[in-house]
Amino acid sequence: MPIDTIDLARNLVHNRTMIRVNVHEAKTSLSKLLKLVASGETVQICSRNTPVAELKAVDQPPATGTRPKPNLPEGQIQILDSFYEPMSEEELAEWYEGDIFPVLEK
Repeated sequence: MPIDTIDLARNLVHNRTMIRVNVHEAKTSLSKLLKLVASGETVQICSRNTPVAELKAVDQPPATGTRPKPNLPEGQIQILDSFYEPMSEEELAEWYEGDIFPVLEK
């Protein structure tokens, strides 16, 4: 069965441009490989020259400064923006120096 020229070229380019390492090399140079992956490369990890896994970048998390929204039924709980503000000096003093279980007056 003849191999299609385009498929052959695609296969050669894919295999020639992708970084391939064996398991031992992947274990000993993981930090270096992670830097390559972070820069956009894909690394194939091989066992006895047979590819068994690919190491590639994941989607980036949301930008810092965005707050995760709790998965709560709408309208039952409201979290005010003041919840995320720093505590005042009085609140911090109570937090660190106050009684854990204050005695309630009857």
